[in-house]
Amino acid sequence: MSAPVPANRKNLDKVYRQVKIPCLHMTGTLDDSPIGETRAEERRIPFDHLNGSDQYLVIFNDGDHMIFSGRPRLAQAAGRGQKDREFQELIKELSLAFWRAYLLGDREAERWLKEGGAEKMLGELATYELKCPAK
Repeated sequence: MSAPVPANRKNLDKVYRQVKIPCLHMTGTLDDSPIGETRAEERRIPFDHLNGSDQYLVIFNDGDHMIFSGRPRLAQAAGRGQKDREFQELIKELSLAFWRAYLLGDREAERWLKEGGAEKMLGELATYELKCPAK
């Protein structure tokens, strides 16, 4: 969930070339990090450079890094946190479908991820992208 990006951003295709497993990438449009100086828009870098297996990218609109914690927020600074419960329910549903598809070989879960079910569920709360190399 919202992985950091390498400090050295040269040769990113080479950096990610050896990854041959499916990945579900999730982040938010406000997911900046003071640690490692990763900006929210850079969180998609692994998705963009992984090409050896099925890749999914979910970007939650107005989501920051705390949407993944499940912890209640003490203050709702700058309007953040208002959609946390909704985001967390979507994160749970997406994660379960992904694990069913790729750990259990559940073809229905895989179709849901690939053929519009996940994207429809997310609606206006997130953008959804996928890359599936030819087998």
